[in-house]
Amino acid sequence: MKLLLIAPKFYSYHEYMIKGFENEGYSVDYFDDRPGSSFLTKSLLRINKRFLFFKKKNYFNKIYKKALENKYDVVVVVYGQSFSKKMMLKLKSALPDTKFIFYMYD
Repeated sequence: MKLLLIAPKFYSYHEYMIKGFENEGYSVDYFDDRPGSSFLTKSLLRINKRFLFFKKKNYFNKIYKKALENKYDVVVVVYGQSFSKKMMLKLKSALPDTKFIFYMYD
């Protein structure tokens, strides 16, 4: 079974999640929930997400293309701070038979 994990790189939590899913039999593809991890990118996302519109759009398109190629059984999004509702609906409509889990931990 194939799983797409979109989650922040927060300490090593994403690595623990990947290992946990792999232990359950999933083949996991991972993407950070931000289009970059530089201080500037993180800051601009917190100030106003519109500052990084094109960077976010290109990053989402990369994930979208990967999703179309792999036809995941499950998509897990943790926090997803860079993705708009419109982006998530586009991904969901492209994968109608896929189970989606969106987790907000704060």
